[in-house]
Amino acid sequence: MRERELEGIKKRLKLINEEIKRLLKELEEPSLERWEKVSVAAEELGVTPKIIRSRIKNKEWKEGYHFIDTSTGLKPNYRVNIQAAKRFFQTTRAKRKVY
Repeated sequence: MRERELEGIKKRLKLINEEIKRLLKELEEPSLERWEKVSVAAEELGVTPKIIRSRIKNKEWKEGYHFIDTSTGLKPNYRVNIQAAKRFFQTTRAKRKVY
C-alpha cells in the first residue's frame, strides 16, 4: 500500500514538474502579442492559409484571442495572434477547445 502511494506521488510530482517547465518556457517568450495577416502567419506557423481560415470557420479559434477581423466591408480581413496560434498547434487535438 505504501509503495503504491509513493508511486502515485512520484507520478503527480512528475506532472507538476512538466507543467512548471512548460510555464517557464511560456514566460521566456515575448509577452507582446503579435498580430499578423493570414498569409504571414501561415508561413511562420508552417501551415497553409486555408488551414488557418478553416480553423476560424469551424470555430476552433476564438475571436479576439486567436484572431481578429479588421475588415470594414463584407469580405473578412483576419489578423492572427501568432503566440496563441502556436500554442493551438502545439496542443493535441483531444485537448483543443471548440468555441
